[in-house]
Amino acid sequence: MTPTIQLDARLSDFTLALLEATGWYIPNYNMSEPISWGKSRGCDFITTTCIDTDTGVPRWPEFCSDADYNGCYWGHEYKGRCGITTKGLDYSEYNYWHNFTASSDDFSNNCPYWDTFETPISCKDTTQTSSTYFDEVFGMNSRCFVNTLADESSFGSA
Repeated sequence: MTPTIQLDARLSDFTLALLEATGWYIPNYNMSEPISWGKSRGCDFITTTCIDTDTGVPRWPEFCSDADYNGCYWGHEYKGRCGITTKGLDYSEYNYWHNFTASSDDFSNNCPYWDTFETPISCKDTTQTSSTYFDEVFGMNSRCFVNTLADESSFGSA
């Protein structure tokens, strides 16, 4: 459960337990869904800054630090972008880059994470135009992944 709207929202055991603890709900735990974001990262994932303050590099792959770099939304079903902007705000302890760069999510402790584009691009959407340059194919079994490979034949001859 997050204070922001997410494309692939899930009801976890934690969320259902929180609702049950209010005394207002009796949840059906069979309806809970697994959350893999941050899974097996340990306590440091919660207690340590998401960005190394000395290098400006993310500590875990769930986070990003370059607004010009595209990647994958956390479920690998959508193309993603780094949710980062220059807001001109100083988050003091969360000003990881010392230049007023900020996460586009005000509730993230200034931790930019992979988000969908304003108009989400699903890897399963067969109406999307595939790119031969990156050997990109959209289909029901397709997933997003980041690589540095490109089809050399797309470059043409020099």
